[in-house]
Amino acid sequence: MSKYFSTINEFINEMTADKMIKNAFNEIKPTKKNKHSTIIIIIVSLFFSFIVGISHNTVNIFLSIVESIMSVLLGIFGIIFTAYSIILAFLNDSYLKALSEIKNDEISYLKKSTTYYESVLFLYFIGVIVNVVILIFIKCIDADYVISKNNALNTTLAIILLFVYFIYIIRIIYELKSTIYNTITLFRANISYKLIEFAEKEKKQEAIRKKKEEKKKQEKKKQTNESI
Repeated sequence: MSKYFSTINEFINEMTADKMIKNAFNEIKPTKKNKHSTIIIIIVSLFFSFIVGISHNTVNIFLSIVESIMSVLLGIFGIIFTAYSIILAFLNDSYLKALSEIKNDEISYLKKSTTYYESVLFLYFIGVIVNVVILIFIKCIDADYVISKNNALNTTLAIILLFVYFIYIIRIIYELKSTIYNTITLFRANISYKLIEFAEKEKKQEAIRKKKEEKKKQEKKKQTNESI
């Protein structure tokens, strides 16, 4: 029982929403491992930011984009939440035990897996909230709204704000790749452990069968000796 105490402590330790959000952003921060994808996301974000930012119809175009992205985010959020629920349902006793015993940097694989899905859900939740705020703001202003009379300043500010928006949205959508990978890994591991259980069960049954056969042979041999 003691070997599970560390895993138990990982789950019973108080985790505030702020800390969960911080962990969520750690999942998408640039690192050496994802530098290539980060560069691509930055380039794509700049491309869309310039296209929308320099347009004479920036507000209406951005409104259409936000509405489309809102539908996508809600759909993905629902899919990930469903996948998370299914995975929790798959955690039978033996699989739960196996995941809790696997350690990486003193943290169980079970904790890392659940924390990852929680982080991704928070990332999409934040994305949905940001989109809601933007939609409300855009609905409250005119299509030709500008911050100042300086057109260059307006365009520059628009590009910067659009870049921040696009880089976050594209990054969390790209994170779906890792979510799919982690989900497949967990399902594959679950199948493997079930097959191991089947193999062990068959091995035990085979051992019992052989033991019974050996016992029958001994009894038959004993009966033969007695008859002689």
